[in-house]
Amino acid sequence: DGVFDLSDFGEDRTNVVSVWISDTQGLTGLTLGHHVHTLLAYDNPGFNSDDVDSILASLVGYGLTGGTVDLHGTAVPSATGVGHAATLQSRGWTVTVDS
Repeated sequence: DGVFDLSDFGEDRTNVVSVWISDTQGLTGLTLGHHVHTLLAYDNPGFNSDDVDSILASLVGYGLTGGTVDLHGTAVPSATGVGHAATLQSRGWTVTVDS
């Protein structure tokens, strides 16, 4: 269905997980697990604004600090997604999204 599910990846680990997904034409969504601390998911034109907002919201919900998320080359986040990006930045995250 075009969605990459990482929700169970790393569940049995205490370390953080880095994920790099780039230039995947058929990818239309991403489900994250709570151990994702670095997410490089750029140049994925199948992501729409709702997908970008959802990814950012998931990362906010996990409460981690000092991570990296790069979603350039995807859809522009909505105002809600921009708010999630700001929350992550206030927690020390490096956030790259299109504007």
